[in-house]
Amino acid sequence: MLLLKTETTEKKAALHWSRNSWFVVGFIVCLLVIQQLLRSPINSIESTKSVEWKKRNTSAYYKAPIGEVSTSDPPTSEVVSISIPLNQNSSYVNSDISKILHIPSESRIEIHLRPTRRCQNPTVLGRISGWSLSMIQFEENITENVLSGTYNRFHMPVSGKYHLEIIVILCEKYPDDPSFNLLSVCVEHESGDTTHITSRENAFLEIQTANFGNSSLKGRWLHESLISENTPQNHSQALSVPPEPILTPFQPKGCNGKGKKNDPYCNSLSIDRQNRFREYRYVWNSDRKELNQPGRLVDLQETGKQTVCFMGWSHTRVLMRSCGQLKPNTPDFECNWYKEHFPESVTNATATALKLETMGCTHVVVGLFQWPFSYGHRGKTVTFEGWKENMRRLVNLLTENTSCKILLRSAHANGLAERLNQCPPPDVRTPINAGIATRILKEIAHEFDNNTVSVLDTSFLLDPVWDSATDWCHYSGEMATNEFKYILSEMNKESRN
Repeated sequence: MLLLKTETTEKKAALHWSRNSWFVVGFIVCLLVIQQLLRSPINSIESTKSVEWKKRNTSAYYKAPIGEVSTSDPPTSEVVSISIPLNQNSSYVNSDISKILHIPSESRIEIHLRPTRRCQNPTVLGRISGWSLSMIQFEENITENVLSGTYNRFHMPVSGKYHLEIIVILCEKYPDDPSFNLLSVCVEHESGDTTHITSRENAFLEIQTANFGNSSLKGRWLHESLISENTPQNHSQALSVPPEPILTPFQPKGCNGKGKKNDPYCNSLSIDRQNRFREYRYVWNSDRKELNQPGRLVDLQETGKQTVCFMGWSHTRVLMRSCGQLKPNTPDFECNWYKEHFPESVTNATATALKLETMGCTHVVVGLFQWPFSYGHRGKTVTFEGWKENMRRLVNLLTENTSCKILLRSAHANGLAERLNQCPPPDVRTPINAGIATRILKEIAHEFDNNTVSVLDTSFLLDPVWDSATDWCHYSGEMATNEFKYILSEMNKESRN
């Protein structure tokens, strides 16, 4: 009986120890789980970014919340991608966009489209703002439901946080038919808020800058806080608070027309935007550092007598105004205005040659994109094919009947004014069409002797500020000043060669 009692006692003790052991093990596991939860930030609607160790050419990836450092380095075949917050108020985002990723190591932005979507081949615009302004160059074709674009890190003066804005312009890109009527396509626009794909508040990129000394850039747009005399040498104070982002404005319905010029409501919506763009200065690279000097440019006496004749209308008028303010203080340089709306209006070779000769033109800067693509077309069909043929005919007339150097100025885009947002549109001077028109000008110039015809492409300068015009059309201030400086410096360079 004693032996049986002893065995029973030992079994009870063993069972009690086993239960306690499992309790201790469970308690330790709970502590470890709680510790891990405390170490990892909790995802929320406001913090939807994630870091993905995404393997190339495979769908397998590991996700860790943003801000958490991985305890083990990823394999060299993997790249880091960061999710960008979307604009949840956009109906386009809700129907077509799956996610947007930033791949810092490749300076790439990826728009992942839903397999089933409303727009199969959208056209978008992307801009980075903050300490500098620059555009994202998106590819024309979509690959496996992904639309990719890249940015140039040389545009970034300092490492840090930059704002990303992406807007959709066209639901479907243009067909490969140059006779396609542009007036049959409407800009993708419900309101400014729904057109933005990225979040207006917290779509940021963390970008590591590159050595600008190794860059081939002509210059870049910098925030004035980085170039102010009051900015500390180490920029620590300036970099503590990023500048406000630049967001593409849309002219409200009913704000178009001369009668609305002084309307308090319409004007109040654009004041903040105008002030934001005024905070940026274009800083030229070292090989063009003389263009950074204020006031008139250096004399051009060594190049001999030059008279540049600007052919065009209101945008040419702006260049003429800049010429009066900035041209070298020498009688050997003059500017004249050859007033013209449409390239097809220049038909009389003899009269045109005589007029250019009377004005003393040595150079003709042609800028005839605006009226053919604006409401000035008076209801005609607007095609790239027709415009290209008219421009080619004009260039041929000028080269065969004058000894002038012909400079084809790149097309100026208009801001998204009310006319551009109407459907069908009476005006198609969009940034997309301006870019295509500039490419056409390069094709035309390639058909002629490059010693006679060339393209003055100021897209590098004006694209990042394409929507800065206070009247939604004409560049002014820093934009107009630097465009004229560049045109004059290119003329001077050619004359010296």
